Amino acid sequence: MGERRGGASSGRRLLSGRALAAGVLMGAGVTLLAGIVVSLVLALSEWEGPSTFLLRAINYGSAIIGGVVGGRIAGRVGWMHGALVGLLYVIAMTLPAGRRGILVLASSEFMLRALALCVSAMLGGMFGVGTTKHIS
Repeated sequence: MGERRGGASSGRRLLSGRALAAGVLMGAGVTLLAGIVVSLVLALSEWEGPSTFLLRAINYGSAIIGGVVGGRIAGRVGWMHGALVGLLYVIAMTLPAGRRGILVLASSEFMLRALALCVSAMLGGMFGVGTTKHIS
């Protein structure tokens, strides 16, 4: 008779918790790995330290990779999974700072950066869904 198409009644949930967790963990893992590499370079060379540009590039790159992973695992609505991965990534990166992190989250300059991270992860999520193999 009537064939059911996608949508809310198809039995698939809109959000995938597994995809969100994997995306945030991957983003945090990339950030951690980049931090270790930068630390080793600092320890083994006479480099005075990373520039603000490099630290932001690592942060945005980690958010994009997390969004890609989240979108690829979810296989659908990559923009939403990516944006949520970005939001959770921002929260996860500021939580270790305690009260100071909460105060930083409230500042307008940081809010713009957090929004840019969410947009970056959202684009990564859209790309991740585009790389998913869709089985019909």
